[in-house]
Parts: sequence; structure tokens; C-alpha cells
Amino acid sequence: MRKTGLFCVLITLALAACAPNWENMPSDFSLELAWDTGSLPPEHTYSYVLIINPDLQGTFQYRFGYDKEEEYKYSEEFHIIQEQLESLYNYFRDQNLFRNDWKESDLSEMMEGSPGSGLTLTAFGKKYNLPSLSELSSEDYTQMEAAIQTIGRVVPEELWEELRTRQLNYEIEYEE
Repeated sequence: MRKTGLFCVLITLALAACAPNWENMPSDFSLELAWDTGSLPPEHTYSYVLIINPDLQGTFQYRFGYDKEEEYKYSEEFHIIQEQLESLYNYFRDQNLFRNDWKESDLSEMMEGSPGSGLTLTAFGKKYNLPSLSELSSEDYTQMEAAIQTIGRVVPEELWEELRTRQLNYEIEYEE
């Protein structure tokens, strides 16, 4: 009986030692966010992918319209500081986003043509895939939308402004 109790204590301690310490940001924390406008006329459609790596390097890939042509793709790298990366990690941890049990919307809530998204978080060697906005329940939709805005704040404002200008020029020059 005593050996069984000791064995249980040792197993519990071993499992606790293997569990991630969520208080401290892991060295592999990274994210990839994909977002698109949803169903809009081609001249108003765009999509982007934001990638942020543990080495404080970010990549912003932007595509205009539905075209697959290289001339309508744009990619820029940017740097963030350690405090921004830690702030993102803390936000995701505090909002309980490191999970894979998302509530999907039922058919009555489905938002056809709404913005699409996908977010993959990596922490402690595990990937967490958050579904598209259009697939989420209204509660999780609000949480995901806030997460997307939080991620967007680490992108330099001049880069956002350049992309808005390029999008406006694309819309003006668009020919069917």
C-alpha cells in the first residue's frame, strides 16, 4: 500500500515536471495569422498573412483581389521587440487562446461571405489552430476578432499605411 502511494506521488511529480510553465513565454512562441475580406467584388478584395517568429522577425504578405499574379502580391519583413512578443504571448495566455476546443457556429449563425481567417499559435512544441471567423460561435468570434486586432498592432503603422495606399491604387486602377 505504501509503495503504491509513493509510486502515485512520483508519477504526479514527473507529470508536473513535464507540464509547460505557462507563466513564462516559451522559446518557440510564434504565430501565423491569415485573413481575407470574404466575398466582395474583386477590386475590394484582399488578403494577408502575418507571421511572427521567436527571433523577433515578422513577415507581412499581402495579396490584392483574387488574382494569383505576382504583380498583385506584396511581401515585407519587419522587426518587433521582445516586449511586443511577450505582450502577445501574455495576451493569448490570459485570453485562453492556447486551445483547440473552439465552439463552431451552428447553421443559423453561419456568416456567408464574412471575413475569413486562420490563426496558428505555437508554444511549448505544440500547435494550436484557431478556426476561421466565419466558423465560430458569436462569443468565440468576438474573442478571435480581438486577437486579430491585437496581432495587427505589432505591425508598424507605416507598413499598414503603405498597404492601404496600394489597395486604394489597386481599386482605382482595377479593370474588369
